[in-house]
Amino acid sequence: MEDIIKKRLGNFVLLGLSKNIQLSNDDIHLKVQELNNNDKSKGFGHMALIQVSDLPNTLEESLEFVTSTIQKKKTQNYYMHLSTFINDKRETEMITFALKRWALPNEKLENFIKVDSFNRQDANESFILKNT
Repeated sequence: MEDIIKKRLGNFVLLGLSKNIQLSNDDIHLKVQELNNNDKSKGFGHMALIQVSDLPNTLEESLEFVTSTIQKKKTQNYYMHLSTFINDKRETEMITFALKRWALPNEKLENFIKVDSFNRQDANESFILKNT
């Protein structure tokens, strides 16, 4: 399951190779904090991208969801659940953007709701796209 989460679209953030290597083994909250750090003395400073500036809000919403809905304590699956929710949220945003941005002139796009890994129907599914 961890390999699937690593390859999800929601993990995609435009970073230079050196920054990506520097952050590779840090916890999620440390990565988000460093990406939004304005202290340039560490070499990189703030990554001035909308997708990066949105990460603290995404992380906060994800932490709230995981701690209130799934598990109250940091068990062995805590970071897996946190990563899953972050990926679901970011993938939902990216898919919604793509559907709106590149829709055909008369195309109706009301079927897509969100990516929801926690409500999948089949244990073999890694995640689902909820439709109306």
